[in-house]
Amino acid sequence: MDRDIFLEIHPGVQLLYFAFVILVSIMLPHPAVIGCSFLGALGYSLWLRGWKRVLRFQVFCMLPMTALVIVWNGAFSHYGVTPVYYLKTGAVTLEALAYGGVLAWMLWTSMAWFSAINQVMTMDRWVYLLGRCSPALSLALSITLRFIPRCRHQHEKMREGRRSLGMGEERRLRSRLRSGGKQLSMLLTWSLESGIEMADSMRARGYGSGRRTAYGKYSMEWRDWLALALMILLAACSLWGFILGYGSAYYNPAIRIAPLGGDAGSVVTYASWGLLCLLPVMMGCVQEIRRGRWERKYC
Repeated sequence: MDRDIFLEIHPGVQLLYFAFVILVSIMLPHPAVIGCSFLGALGYSLWLRGWKRVLRFQVFCMLPMTALVIVWNGAFSHYGVTPVYYLKTGAVTLEALAYGGVLAWMLWTSMAWFSAINQVMTMDRWVYLLGRCSPALSLALSITLRFIPRCRHQHEKMREGRRSLGMGEERRLRSRLRSGGKQLSMLLTWSLESGIEMADSMRARGYGSGRRTAYGKYSMEWRDWLALALMILLAACSLWGFILGYGSAYYNPAIRIAPLGGDAGSVVTYASWGLLCLLPVMMGCVQEIRRGRWERKYC
């Protein structure tokens, strides 16, 4: 995949999409709602970053965190009416374990969506969205996002310089901590000096002397309006069902979860929500199919 159609749509449409799916995912603890959102986030992360990096992070970071949240919530939250086993702190109930699993799943899903946001919403898109409504926040965000890779690059240069002088190869823990402290002190000094130089440069170029203007290279095209209309339609159908109670789930004092597929309203609600969560992946698949047909026809 060399291009992704969802990456090319308007930043405002992308922000609305991510904000809606993340808010619904963390507000409704229904397993079907979280499951659809998780599949959409994981599928799009795999589409953007490749399966090796994503699965490595999911297995070695998110799975232990999920187990920790389930054990912690079960051990210290004593609501529920179905005891599973007993500890010195009290009974561990099925409801507490189930809700701990749901909380961990919510956090897992949110992390997957934020991983996708990090790939889609680049710095220029954030600056474009915030440049008119909050120029100061836009400037602070752009400086921060630019400073992080610069700081990392400077740290690599410092470490390579010390290594070329025969330093930084200590094997004892105390020596390594002392060497790391010196590198941190050097990095902080460099960051302060860089900040002062940047402030002097901005002042010399007249920053703050007049009203700021914002440049934007993005404009709403027909595909952006089409994607926005489809998102609004699917989101409206989903919200309609959630308001009617199809996405309700309670874990205290007993587990009560709205059934799936009980009537047409449930089918429409969860089908709309699933399609909305999988929309970026489906847009990419449609583009790949169209590109394949074009290549077979004209190449």
